Amino acid sequence: GTGGELAGPPGSGTSYNRVPFHMIANDGNLMEHAVYFDGNKTVGGLTAHKGILPTQGVGERYDIIVDFGPFAPGTKLYMVNLLEHRNGKAPHEKIPLGEVLNGTYAPQVENGRNKTDTTVAKFLEFRVHAYAGVDRSMNPTEYTPEGGKKMVPLPGFTQEDLDNAVHRSFDFGRSSGTDSQPWTIKTDGGAGFNADPRRVSAAPNLGYDKKGVAEIWHLKSPGGWAHPIHIHFEEGQILKRGGKAPPEWEKWARKDFYRLGPMEDSGFTIDLAVRFREFVGTYMEHCHNTAHEDHAMLLRFDTESPDQVRVMPAPMPTWDGVGYVSSYALPTFRSGDLKAKADYVGGVNGAGSSIPVPSPDGDDDGVSDDIDNCREFPNSDQRDSNGDGYGNWCDPDFDDNGIVNFSDFMQFRMGWGGDNPDIDLNGDGTINFGDFGILISRFFGPPGPGATQ
Repeated sequence: GTGGELAGPPGSGTSYNRVPFHMIANDGNLMEHAVYFDGNKTVGGLTAHKGILPTQGVGERYDIIVDFGPFAPGTKLYMVNLLEHRNGKAPHEKIPLGEVLNGTYAPQVENGRNKTDTTVAKFLEFRVHAYAGVDRSMNPTEYTPEGGKKMVPLPGFTQEDLDNAVHRSFDFGRSSGTDSQPWTIKTDGGAGFNADPRRVSAAPNLGYDKKGVAEIWHLKSPGGWAHPIHIHFEEGQILKRGGKAPPEWEKWARKDFYRLGPMEDSGFTIDLAVRFREFVGTYMEHCHNTAHEDHAMLLRFDTESPDQVRVMPAPMPTWDGVGYVSSYALPTFRSGDLKAKADYVGGVNGAGSSIPVPSPDGDDDGVSDDIDNCREFPNSDQRDSNGDGYGNWCDPDFDDNGIVNFSDFMQFRMGWGGDNPDIDLNGDGTINFGDFGILISRFFGPPGPGATQ
């Protein structure tokens, strides 16, 4: 019929209503309380929208319960993807549900290429059938904070635990990266590194009781790309997301997956509390963005026993089997980030203040947009050979007249094969096709953009 809150395609005679649901688990673990997504509750500035899940990172898991009882046999319910992607960087935007259902947003093809994201559509259909048996499932309403019952209580951290916690900071970006391995992780304010199975970046301690010494991990990104981060072996609890209390669906959850990114419910900082218990061993923390994990955005951490002195050897696979080689460790692998601890004012479930949110860094090169001389091209070295305020990567305006045109092309042509630093746009020492590609990409446009200040 046509009496629903959202219209179907014109002339179809169909309409839709959003269906509320309860989230009961996050990352494979039952939460302390179920969260009802009916649009009536906001925590940390984020609302549990009616019938709409939060952003879900690659590898992140949500378990929900939908009550099919109110629907007559023959009713059809759909799951719909609303997040449009145009590249692997992050969701480009959230398409309004009404535009997907009424066909305003629909697949478009031009010259054999998709102009829209064909995955923004209905992707799963439920067909309601009559059921004559007894429904013995739990009623999730009883397990909401208002209902009072608990599913699996959170282990919890006392204020004393947090005050005495070891702090560690991990920055996900491109600092110190290379062309073939651009994605790195900085640990405790140090240099950025790709994966090396021999390197120990952190060593949480099990404690004498094997219940784990409390730690607070600060996950950060300079901006731009989304980083869905997976910490293996243990679950933690989010204290703050973007310096604020976590949303309701994370407040009651134990998680091993932490999503950084530009989405409205994500942000570029997460502070989490965690204990590593029971087993010593070697584990990893890495980004689940496919392009990033394929280029070794990963670090090793070891869980250790009290009074342990030696670092465990590193297993190294070969065609003949697995052998072991000596490991080495970063200077802060046991002490953690002492500066982060001094700067941080902790609290349970988001109380207190958080570390400052970094300035935006749209090209993710480790240089914030307010000082970046080439905001849309990663250029961590900020090379500006002619000193005009624009980095070489975005400045093929060789005659400085404000536009890239044939005059610049002629200068480029005369410099071909040479080493003029002003024309060597990519800084590889030779004026070649790499520089030509940059020139063409900026043709008939201005240089830059540079810093936002």
